[in-house]
Formats: sequence, C-alpha cells, structure tokens
Amino acid sequence: VGYDRYGRAQFGVRGTYNVTPALALYTVFSPTWTAEKVDTDTSAARGIVNDNSFREGDSRYLGTEIDAGTTWRFAPNTAFDLSGAYLVAGEALDITETLNGVATKREAKDAWIISSRIRLSF
Repeated sequence: VGYDRYGRAQFGVRGTYNVTPALALYTVFSPTWTAEKVDTDTSAARGIVNDNSFREGDSRYLGTEIDAGTTWRFAPNTAFDLSGAYLVAGEALDITETLNGVATKREAKDAWIISSRIRLSF
C-alpha cells in the first residue's frame, strides 16, 4: 500500500517480552516517509487553493507510529489481545484549506487508538 502518487517507505522495529509462556508484552516503533515530497499547498481532496498548489512538494515525513500491547493465551487455541497506538503526525500530512477566501495552512493532528479482541483458532 502506498500513499497515493507519492509512494511510501516505512521502517519498523518490534520488541516482545514474554512474562510467562501465556503472557507477552510488545512494543512497535515505526516511522514512515514518502518516496516523493508531498504537496501540502492543496486541500484535503487535493484541490487547488492557491498559486502554489501542485508546484512542488514540501515534506516526505508522514509520521511515526508507536504501539504497545499484550497477548494473553488464557485457554488452548484462545488468546486475548489488547493494544494501543499513537501516531505522531508528520509535516507531509498537513493541508492548506480556504477559510473566508484566504488559503490557510493547517497542521495535521496526532492520532491514537485502543483496541482489543479475542482470537479463536480452530
């Protein structure tokens, strides 16, 4: 999966610590860049907002995702996973939008998510 026409380059490191054979803790660190600089002088729909739209890219850095989680194998063929992730948004996710007829640069906000699941293996 790429990032539209800009491509994507990603590097990730994962570390896992097994507290017991049934309980594991892990963390993931994964920065992401694009192959080509992303033009942030366009709207979220990549529309033209000023004379700088589509002229040149501004940044390659999409951001860094940091994950932490646990896996608990509490029964045969059954596991409970709990994880959380935080994205430190990079400059390539910024956009420019028109507010009251003026092109205004908007910084991307960081994002987070927490999820859980029970896996059954047959």
